Amino acid sequence: MPNRTQAEELAKLPYLVRVNLDRDTDGEPIYAAYIVEMDTCVGQGDTFEEAVADVRLALADFIESLLDHNQVVPGPRLIFHDATVEMPSLRLADIPEKPVAKTMGPVGVFQWVSSR
Repeated sequence: MPNRTQAEELAKLPYLVRVNLDRDTDGEPIYAAYIVEMDTCVGQGDTFEEAVADVRLALADFIESLLDHNQVVPGPRLIFHDATVEMPSLRLADIPEKPVAKTMGPVGVFQWVSSR
């Protein structure tokens, strides 16, 4: 039980979440979410938000398993922006109907959707 409590606290840290839009075995769209620092910690859902919530639940279990087996728990990565990037001009027709990138969740967690 001490490992569970510690795992739940560690899971609250701002880990990076990558979300991909994939297809399931029936060809239906499904979102798959991964913790970047622990690439085998995976969640899924019918929506972006469901996938993120699912991987967040899996994260505490994943960390608890690492602790139970005396493995190192990777810390969250930090992303710093200190450069200005010039963006190309876009025509309205170039902008997708649904966003291909979005930020949500705790401060410091960057999440994105890839349509590839």
